[in-house]
Amino acid sequence: MTQPRLTPREYDVLVGLSEGLTNERISRKLLISPDTAKMHIQRLYRALGARDRAHAVSLGYQFGVLVVESCVCPRPLGGVA
Repeated sequence: MTQPRLTPREYDVLVGLSEGLTNERISRKLLISPDTAKMHIQRLYRALGARDRAHAVSLGYQFGVLVVESCVCPRPLGGVA
């Protein structure tokens, strides 16, 4: 897959989507209006070929635009200490 070209702002919006943020929260985080956030989301969908927010995030990972950060669990899974 060829990695899509995203603007820095589209990347910031994609990160917000991956964090589960609403348009309102994305706009506050990026210091832009909600309408501007919505416009960036629509452009991001076109750039990625995405249908919706979840699809955009999934494609972001598939294209390597987003990366999974490793996580250290405070205790073993299953609740056994």
